[in-house]
Amino acid sequence: SRSLHSCRIERLKQMAHHIRDIAYDKKYPGYVEEIILVWNGQYELSNSSVTEDGLELVQMHNDPQIPFRIWYPFHHGLPNNLWNRYHPLIQPKSEAILYFDDDGPFFSPRAVIAGFELWKRHSDTQIGTMARSHHLHTRQKQEKSETMLSNNVQRGQGFVSTCRNQGDWIEYDYHDFPFFDAHMVLPSGSFLHRNYLCFLWHPALDVIRQFIHDHPVHPDDITVSTIIAQLSGKAPRVYPSRVHPPKPHTKDPWGQPPLLETFSFPVMDANKSEVKGEIRARRKLLWNDHSEKDWSAMRSHALNSVLGFFGSVTHGSIGWCYGSQYHNNVTNNCDPPMPPINYIPFLNKGMFEYDICGEK
Repeated sequence: SRSLHSCRIERLKQMAHHIRDIAYDKKYPGYVEEIILVWNGQYELSNSSVTEDGLELVQMHNDPQIPFRIWYPFHHGLPNNLWNRYHPLIQPKSEAILYFDDDGPFFSPRAVIAGFELWKRHSDTQIGTMARSHHLHTRQKQEKSETMLSNNVQRGQGFVSTCRNQGDWIEYDYHDFPFFDAHMVLPSGSFLHRNYLCFLWHPALDVIRQFIHDHPVHPDDITVSTIIAQLSGKAPRVYPSRVHPPKPHTKDPWGQPPLLETFSFPVMDANKSEVKGEIRARRKLLWNDHSEKDWSAMRSHALNSVLGFFGSVTHGSIGWCYGSQYHNNVTNNCDPPMPPINYIPFLNKGMFEYDICGEK
């Protein structure tokens, strides 16, 4: 199932274009069972004030031949809330749910299908492509180093404690999208098993959901990743946001990079996000109401509040290249970051985790 979340009329045009491509089987032929638009506005899209794109979506919703439906939270007494996209009353048909925000970004089919293949091998945790890392406190870094030396801790399954009375304070880092050691993934392009929806809306987490609603930055993304990590005992897995057609391997089996293929994340300014020659405008979102400094501080405040509720934080994510020659152990990153499809180990026979599910 594909789930899109929106409440803004001005974003309908871009979103409708994307929905049409999926609904008519142009982008992901044979992969999508249904598309669900979670419309958080307090009115139906058939309202006379809605744009032509909105009315077209209503027509698609009413056409039984098109695998598209609109789910209105306000029909169930729910206010406008980012958390509504995870409500079990949506009742998705598919076990795998792929999420997108109404303004995207919407990734290429080749990348998304790679993400789905990764989810099939790790359906008990969250899979995403736009990952964020947190800067642990000095005490936590020491604890992480010690626990990583234990033979009982597998990579991606370790946790460190977070104790405010010990002076712990974790900083939210929004400057890049790491493959390794990330602690959360942003919603667009993320996969989640539908069984987690009931957990996310469990009464025991009422206080967390109210916190998200009341907090100035409404940290649903931080919270979902944290809850899933706590439930699964695992960090997110991360796939590349762009996947290129096959080309000859450029590294030998021992992982020696060829000349001129080294990669490191560049320093980015406040409003740009650069990845290997690509520059994308940073989404301002709540920066419209707050300065960057204030927004960053509020995200860190939200992060520490959520982690403090659970008392621990995962060691961090595992990137797509783990177990292959494209894992740069010096920088602890994937090199190249946006690979040809035949570089991705779990997609290619004989490489790491390709046959983790047994014979196909």
